[in-house]
Amino acid sequence: MKIFIAFIFTLYHTIAAAEGNLLHEHALRTGLFESEVANLGPGCRIKVDIPKWSKLNQRYQTKERRGAAGLSFEMPPHFSNNGRWGIDFSCFQTKDEEFKKFWADRSAKEGVNFKIKSGKKTFTDEEGSKFTSIQAINAKGWAVTFDDTAGDERYRTRHLWYCLKTSTNAICGNSDIGYIDYLENNKNIDMQSVALKILESIEFLEDAPSNQ
Repeated sequence: MKIFIAFIFTLYHTIAAAEGNLLHEHALRTGLFESEVANLGPGCRIKVDIPKWSKLNQRYQTKERRGAAGLSFEMPPHFSNNGRWGIDFSCFQTKDEEFKKFWADRSAKEGVNFKIKSGKKTFTDEEGSKFTSIQAINAKGWAVTFDDTAGDERYRTRHLWYCLKTSTNAICGNSDIGYIDYLENNKNIDMQSVALKILESIEFLEDAPSNQ
């Protein structure tokens, strides 16, 4: 009897997870998005369209650290190392040295050449990166995608880095688009297009009154 109950319990959760994944894929394919507002600090209060059933966690900017947000979305198993997809949003002032050094304007003509992490490899157009210009609601920017080329092929990942800016502030971040092997075998799941759709929806809003 215990084995039977355990089997029913496992089956129930397997079915529930499968239904959840189908809902999420349906949201991506049919454009079930909803607007959220993230307040990431002065000049970085944004409205952004995110897939339904996703979660947007945010952190307000303080003197110690800049404002940031993270989108989390459940995906089918084997999509990534944790079975989820997400994209990060971080607030910068365009005068920030970190922004100027790592995130400043890029162009397809000039090429994309920036450090991903200190001490790591620099990725450029010549290494297979794909550059995309982005026009958001009231900001302009770029996104670049590149693929891992080393390690176990099953776990090589497609990455996206982006930046959108106004004259004074910028929202920049990154996303792991998913395992390349999984994406190549599941053409109906196009997380790169989803990411670009999210970025194109970004609108910089006026700062909220201090009492809100």
